[in-house]
Amino acid sequence: MTKQHMFTQTAFTAFLILVTMFTPASADSTTSRYLAFQSFSLHFRNFDELNGINPTLGLEVSPRSGLGWQAGVFQDSFEQLSGYAGINYTFASYARGNLRARLLGVANLTYKQFHKNQAPEARLIPLPAIELKTIRQVYVNLSVVPEIGGKKYHTNGLIYLQFKLKL
Repeated sequence: MTKQHMFTQTAFTAFLILVTMFTPASADSTTSRYLAFQSFSLHFRNFDELNGINPTLGLEVSPRSGLGWQAGVFQDSFEQLSGYAGINYTFASYARGNLRARLLGVANLTYKQFHKNQAPEARLIPLPAIELKTIRQVYVNLSVVPEIGGKKYHTNGLIYLQFKLKL
């Protein structure tokens, strides 16, 4: 990654995180803020060449139903600094006793290295997610990134777990 790419990446992601941090939350309890702090990935192809531990630092603002958004930085599977910003939509929520779950659709503009030994680039990545509450304020997103594109714009599909802390 060149210094120019790193500066652009860092500035873009820092801006998005600051905007997310200073966006007022809803006055009611239907909108939540989360700190994303760790992700693990399992790739559909070339998994032996890719890193499955992806440190993350991000913020998410999302309601129990409807439109929300997120932004953050992470170390991609090539161990390069990367970033994302996007929207999320909660299609369904489930709560019974201590069990909490949500079904989300997410679209992230992701800036990362998509191919080994190539420069990072920005791509829009759609993904479904299931959010589960684990213990106290800790949540887990289980997401599937589809394998999309052709030879030039191919995206390696993967399943990932993202841990979040409700703020």
